[in-house]
Amino acid sequence: ENPFLFKLSEYSSTTPAKGMAFIPKRGCNVMKCETARGLKLTSNAVEPLSFIVPRKSDAFQEDIFPPTFAGVPACTSDEWLDGIDKVPAKVSLDPNSDGSVIEAAASEEAAAPMMTRSAALAYIDKLKEAMTAAGVEIPPP
Repeated sequence: ENPFLFKLSEYSSTTPAKGMAFIPKRGCNVMKCETARGLKLTSNAVEPLSFIVPRKSDAFQEDIFPPTFAGVPACTSDEWLDGIDKVPAKVSLDPNSDGSVIEAAASEEAAAPMMTRSAALAYIDKLKEAMTAAGVEIPPP
């Protein structure tokens, strides 16, 4: 149903900010429904800011804390350069969970595979050889 988003609260301050940073979701207090935690840098202090969704229950709220990035890479740098697309490892924020990585669901599978970088380079080399054999001069890059 509309509206899908609800305005919860607004933060305002008379102290000017020199910078701002947010910590990862894994650092939020999920039992208090803290959805974000920021650090505001002022001229003489670092102020913590907490963004909380008001809820009546003290139980873990799975609807506002879906599984999140586990902090471990899904693939190596060489795999990424080769064009391999993997679903990121996720972990539940529920304090009662064991903290193990959650396997990706079938609906979350990575995009259809495409030609990897190394396969594309090999294909280009074959094309160059075929063009040279056909007498086509290839200009230098």
